[in-house]
Amino acid sequence: MYNFTCEIAAKVIDGLKSKGYAVDPGLNNTEISRVEETFQALLPPDFKIFLQTGVIRNHSRIGNSNNASVPYYPDWRNPEQEVIRSRDWIEQHVFKFDIEKNNYWHKEFGEKPNDVEEAVHRALSVIRTWPSLFPVHGHRFIPSSPHKTGNPVLSIWQATDTVYYGMNLLEHFNMDFHLGLAVVKEAKEPVPFWGDVFDLN
Repeated sequence: MYNFTCEIAAKVIDGLKSKGYAVDPGLNNTEISRVEETFQALLPPDFKIFLQTGVIRNHSRIGNSNNASVPYYPDWRNPEQEVIRSRDWIEQHVFKFDIEKNNYWHKEFGEKPNDVEEAVHRALSVIRTWPSLFPVHGHRFIPSSPHKTGNPVLSIWQATDTVYYGMNLLEHFNMDFHLGLAVVKEAKEPVPFWGDVFDLN
């Protein structure tokens, strides 16, 4: 059974450091509360433990601090910036782009308006009522709902190109960063709202 503990979080952090990633001290309780208030959602318990143990520094490969090709890592001590960045990615790059360029639509949004601008407005008005997605790094996100340990990590590139990228947080880190940790394989869990609109459930 999946169980993400402080000890496991420390192993993930040690593994990241061994791969050359720079890791800053974890968030304290005040900083955690600020993140949750800003995103208007509780952090999944395992992701909260991870962030309390350490945070990957943006442009975190040691020696590559000015390399724009290094994947983006959230600045969790500036959550106001991160919530804007995350919502802009989901709303503009993912949904607005696919509706305008790929004729994308989903039944969760209701009947599609003929006008493209109105279609975008309707879709965004719906997804803005859904539980927050917390950025993990780059275009990887973990859903805030359900509030439990073991939520999957999603790779969200576009509405038509979103996949599970780890059935839980540990599997994600192990797979994406090649950490070589022991991982308990879990069955795919449905993701409320987002899993339906990305056709994952």
